[in-house]
Amino acid sequence: MKPLIITDGRRRYLFRGKDIHTDKGVIRAEDILSSPDGKVRSHLGYEFSIREARSEDYFHHFTRTRTPLMPKDIGAIIAYTGLKPSDVVLDAGTGTGILSAFLATVASKVITCENNPHSARVALRNFRTFGIDNVEVIIGDIRKIHFRTKFDVITLDLPEAHEVIPHVSEYLKDGGYLVVYSPYIDRAAEAMRVLQNFTSVRGIELIEREINISKRGIRPNTRVAHTGYLVIARK
Repeated sequence: MKPLIITDGRRRYLFRGKDIHTDKGVIRAEDILSSPDGKVRSHLGYEFSIREARSEDYFHHFTRTRTPLMPKDIGAIIAYTGLKPSDVVLDAGTGTGILSAFLATVASKVITCENNPHSARVALRNFRTFGIDNVEVIIGDIRKIHFRTKFDVITLDLPEAHEVIPHVSEYLKDGGYLVVYSPYIDRAAEAMRVLQNFTSVRGIELIEREINISKRGIRPNTRVAHTGYLVIARK
């Protein structure tokens, strides 16, 4: 069964095959499964919509072990690397697994490496919950892992990314992309210096502001929109 999201337009619930308890009543699992029109009501009579889960739902429903990349940064990675369905990706620093999951919606396969066994197990459980079957999880230090294949895209979300680059670069295809994400500008700068032998290197910061609409008018949200820096290099 494909994962389903149950929503009233305000909140979203991940259907796990069991009754869902909400502040608007209980939604019975059998009612969700037998719905003919994508609608279901709680025992209190409130209506909910049934939607097939999409990649944006990963961000809201994955169990987290650390702060994940934001969708805006993931979108930039996919766009700037020109990720395509035939690509094979190496993702080092799995964490929650959100980046790997998003990449897996486009690429043919993602191999993701995580040094923390607990984080790796949580990520694997997240993938299984959402039926993501083209991600392979490897537990271990990326610097000690050797691969039999070369990759079209390699992503690094690691504090010591600049130390890892020389090792993973040998597994990157000519013309492929290596991407480093870091919340710290000095770490991003270190990565850029190490990547100077690549044919092109660029560093970017993406700022996103939500727009608030109220009776008084429309204005941008004033919260801090910085999340991190991306270094994108082509071999």
